[in-house]
Amino acid sequence: MALELFSNGNWSAYSMIAAWVLAFFPHVLSVLLIGKSYNNASPRSTFSNADLAESKEKKGVPSKERREMSQRAEWASLNGLEGLSLFYAAILGGHLAQLPVASLNQFAGVYLGLRVAFIFLYVTTPSGQQLKSTLRSLVWTASVGYSLYILYQVAQVLSARV
Repeated sequence: MALELFSNGNWSAYSMIAAWVLAFFPHVLSVLLIGKSYNNASPRSTFSNADLAESKEKKGVPSKERREMSQRAEWASLNGLEGLSLFYAAILGGHLAQLPVASLNQFAGVYLGLRVAFIFLYVTTPSGQQLKSTLRSLVWTASVGYSLYILYQVAQVLSARV
């Protein structure tokens, strides 16, 4: 049944749920990495420089590398949430414009794959690794570019209907 969904069905609409889960997952990872140092009362201040410097002096606090990885995971989550509107617009616009289902399925699959690669590269690349951070930026650019391409196709179809 699952294979039918991907090969024959229009699963691109479901990809919006998957994209949200992918955007939220790094936040969960971030909280798990930082452990008890996570400030749920003021979550956005958890990674401020003052909090990180202060946490160095506390016993039982994760290592600097782990705190930095947690911060990168949080940033990956925020990046994913910021990009959802563009992806959602492309998917919903594609359905509105009645773009071919196969094209929308392909777009959704490629986009989600690029987001997985982006999250992996963001979370696992410490400062100073220029090559991996450049690759991460290229992956992000590809995901945004593909979304804009779908929106361009939507605009062409919808403008022709007038």
